[in-house]
Amino acid sequence: MPVAAEDARDTGGETGTSSAPNAVRNLANAGKATLPRGIRAGALAQAQSARAAIGMGGAILSAQALRFSWMNLISLFGLPLIYINIHFLGRYFTHVEWFAPFGSEWTATATSPGRPNYALEYGEIIAMLVLDAFVATVLLILSAISFFLIWAVSHPLEFCAMIPTPVALSIGSLLGPLGPAASIVCAVQ
Repeated sequence: MPVAAEDARDTGGETGTSSAPNAVRNLANAGKATLPRGIRAGALAQAQSARAAIGMGGAILSAQALRFSWMNLISLFGLPLIYINIHFLGRYFTHVEWFAPFGSEWTATATSPGRPNYALEYGEIIAMLVLDAFVATVLLILSAISFFLIWAVSHPLEFCAMIPTPVALSIGSLLGPLGPAASIVCAVQ
């Protein structure tokens, strides 16, 4: 194991049994007495950056998936909003570093995750919340319409009593076998 800066330069800072991040850490720990402070700080910084780079592949992949989701939101009829919400929950509620921060997917390259831009980050979060509110409103309206139509078919007499007679006659004729009876009852009322 190298103990001096000259030995580390000769061996490349590696031992035969350890990996590169461990070798850098071993170099930093073993040479505390012999290495100058600047070299020791550089070795520690290199070891920290090597540990930080371990999860970068997941962050790059999730940034690309998030970018794909935003770009195809309309063409896939809003289905990528599911992944955007999962990404949001994974990043901001579980604090998993595998998920890239919002806004960084537009500055990411193929080999490094992008730097978070706070304007993009909060803009995307607001856009996601607005889209979620829009989808919730559409689902609420569709469920109310379907509930009303199911109620109208299952209770034709009460439905006809709610609406004016000409409309009741036209709707009563659409009800099939219940149509004549419903239209007569609606016309009498």
